Order: sequence, then structure tokens, then C-alpha cells
Amino acid sequence: MLRRHERRLFDAIEQRLSSEDPEFSRRMTRSHLLTRVLAWLTLARALGAVAAFLALIALLLGEGAAFLIAGALAAVLFACSGRRVRSE
Repeated sequence: MLRRHERRLFDAIEQRLSSEDPEFSRRMTRSHLLTRVLAWLTLARALGAVAAFLALIALLLGEGAAFLIAGALAAVLFACSGRRVRSE
């Protein structure tokens, strides 16, 4: 998280940049769907998506226990994806 004065400095730089070169500013503020997806995607979320996919495959193949295990794994990974481990 940025401190308040750092945020003000960045806002001033952004305003100056947008007044000097509006086309560059417009290109930098646009975001594409792929960029947003890649920014959202973390290792835990990717593993959760794979586990969810495997759970659906197991369900289609009729393996109920495998579906429950993979579904539980996917739920745990998605639940833990927002948590960060900090080292000191």
C-alpha cells in the first residue's frame, strides 16, 4: 500500500502526463481482457481451475469420490488464493 504523499505524487505525475500526451495516457489506461485475466491469475488460482476441471472430468467418468476430493481441493485453493504469506 502506498503512503498518502506517495499517492499524491503519483496522481500529480499522472495528471501532468495526461495533459502533455493525452494519446499515451489513453493507451496506458485502457486494459484488455487478457491483461486483466493474467493479472488475476495466480498459481493457486490456476491450480484451483485445473482441479475444478479435473473434478468435472471425474464426474463425467462416474468417479464420485475423485470428484469430491478434487472439488474440495479446488475450493481450498480458491479460498487461500487471496492470502499472502509474509516472511520477516
